[in-house]
Amino acid sequence: MTNSEGVWVERLSRGAAPTEVGSSIRLPALEAVKGVLEGEYQLAVRQVGPPYALTEAVSARLRDLTALGPKLPESTAGGALIEKILRNGVRQDFLEGHNIRWVEGPRRLRWLAENCWVAMEARQSTICSQLRRILEAVQSGCRQFQTSEMPSPNVMKRERLVRMPFDGIAYPTHRLCQLPPDWYEYFLGLEELKELTKGGIATGLAETRILAFEDRPQASVQISPSRNILAHPKDSTWYFLTRDLPPNWFKTRLPKHLAIIEARRWLERAGKEITARGKRMSRADGIAVMTEKFGLSTAAATEAWDGCEHPSRRASGRIPASMVVKLSEIKCID
Repeated sequence: MTNSEGVWVERLSRGAAPTEVGSSIRLPALEAVKGVLEGEYQLAVRQVGPPYALTEAVSARLRDLTALGPKLPESTAGGALIEKILRNGVRQDFLEGHNIRWVEGPRRLRWLAENCWVAMEARQSTICSQLRRILEAVQSGCRQFQTSEMPSPNVMKRERLVRMPFDGIAYPTHRLCQLPPDWYEYFLGLEELKELTKGGIATGLAETRILAFEDRPQASVQISPSRNILAHPKDSTWYFLTRDLPPNWFKTRLPKHLAIIEARRWLERAGKEITARGKRMSRADGIAVMTEKFGLSTAAATEAWDGCEHPSRRASGRIPASMVVKLSEIKCID
């Protein structure tokens, strides 16, 4: 089989009949990458030739940093968002009604990168590690030797030498093997994927596509995008991808004082419409909707509520449950 004919994959259990599980089929490279990332297939360890198309497809996916989410302006990354996501110094699990998907620690972030940024749930391996296993299977059948001194980079390249994978034993010498020319080119492609993974994380952090936070004894704090946190990563660091922000977060946001004015105008309209139905809006629901619609903090939305003349605010005493309008209905009022 030549590389142009596709690559071999094995079907996993999800969505497959029991007789199909583990069976090998041949797929075009792009389809194979998609199937592996979605957990439908895993790459077969034995390939007839170096699957260059796979490394090229994964390389293209790793270069596409839009998969991390949009860049955030510095004022947004360090202002309104941080106020909501770090309420009183505590990392929140929800933002404007949306679940916040935190990535715990640098290892987990690297795992996510090696899955081309597409997955959040736990998997047994990444597509990058599956690509490495293909090479390891080839190495096991190549000429191997041990040396007390590591050859220079130039010698390693000229002789197509690579380290043998770690097998759990601490050898006193360096274990190397010599790859055939085509598989050495494949090895170089895997080395490029490593650099793309590191570079993608670093660029994502610098461009605020990835936001970093550190849990400290007193409180959680944001780590500045300009700080090189990859040089000394900590397990107490948590990451957040901007793609997981609520969709309306990326709408043009007004300055706080203008947003409060717009929220009050909306509240007056909503109050009149709800009163015409013979209903009332609860204070908590009104404030919750304004935080979502206008990107206000709870304190700013409370200020908008208290400074607005509307029937629900003027009503005295507790509103009977039968008169309280549903939250879902309030959200539908423009």
